[in-house]
Amino acid sequence: FAIPLGAAALAAAMPDYVTKAVGDATRPKDERDADAIRMPAETIAFAGVRPGMVVGELYPCGGYFSRMLSHVVGAKGHIYGLETTRWKGCLPADEKLAAEANHKNFTVKGEAFGAFTLPTGDD
Repeated sequence: FAIPLGAAALAAAMPDYVTKAVGDATRPKDERDADAIRMPAETIAFAGVRPGMVVGELYPCGGYFSRMLSHVVGAKGHIYGLETTRWKGCLPADEKLAAEANHKNFTVKGEAFGAFTLPTGDD
C-alpha cells in the first residue's frame, strides 16, 4: 500500500522541467522504450537536478541520462561527463552526443578507469 501511495505522491510532485526532458520526442526510440524499467524521471527528481545546475556524470556511456540532464539544466547549466577509455564505444558515443547542437552544455572527458580530474573554472 505504501509503495503505490508513494509513487502517486512523487508523480504529483514531479517538476515540469523533468517531465519535459523525459518526454522529449527527439530522444532515441530505444532509450524512450527503456524508460519503463529505468525510471528516469524519478531518478532525476530524486537526485535533485534543476535548471542552471552544474552536474558531474560518471560513465555516461552513450548518454541515456546525459540527454535528459542536458535538457533539465538548460543553457545556464552544464553536464560534465567522465568516461572510461576502457569500455569500447562509450567515449565515441559520448563525444557524438557532445557535438550535437542541442547538447552544447554537455562536455565529456575520457580517462583510464578509476582515474578522473575535476574541471576547473578554466575548463
